[in-house]
Amino acid sequence: MIVDTKTFVFRYQTPDGRRPSVCLGRFPLVSLAEARNQAKVLAATVSKGKDPADKRRKRLSSPTFAEVAEELLNSPQLAQRKESTRREYRRILERDLLPVLGHFRASEIGKRHIIKALDKVSLRGSELMACRMRDIAGITLSFAVEREIIAVNPVSGVRKPAPERTRDRYLNKSEIKTLWAEH
Repeated sequence: MIVDTKTFVFRYQTPDGRRPSVCLGRFPLVSLAEARNQAKVLAATVSKGKDPADKRRKRLSSPTFAEVAEELLNSPQLAQRKESTRREYRRILERDLLPVLGHFRASEIGKRHIIKALDKVSLRGSELMACRMRDIAGITLSFAVEREIIAVNPVSGVRKPAPERTRDRYLNKSEIKTLWAEH
């Protein structure tokens, strides 16, 4: 069986002589009129000396959240933390964050993506874990901001899913004796 598809393509020449092309879409999802309008906009971009494929190239060359997370986990910044902290970061990233955010380019992640990931964990009754996830997503994306991978950390405007619970701890008698013996 032969399937006949029509694809609209805009071809152009860059100032350096390359002849790239940009796919405008497939018929009937994109009509001829829509393809012509897109081609006019792209032709205007080329006439200004810009390459219409640059924006797409830049977007595709930016690292995914998973790649940023791996870079963070292997960074000297995280190596200064305790081994247990590094293990916990990796566990939370692998269990909860990477399955939801890992495939997104870091530059594409917005507040709605973060909130969706946190809601998924909160709905299973783990509000405290959702708070930890928010913190680690924030640390990971702050790392991306420091490395100039993204301009703004989308976690900064996301509230914690639940209030932090503090606990009181009191010294027992042997700890008090030890404390007084040292001074």
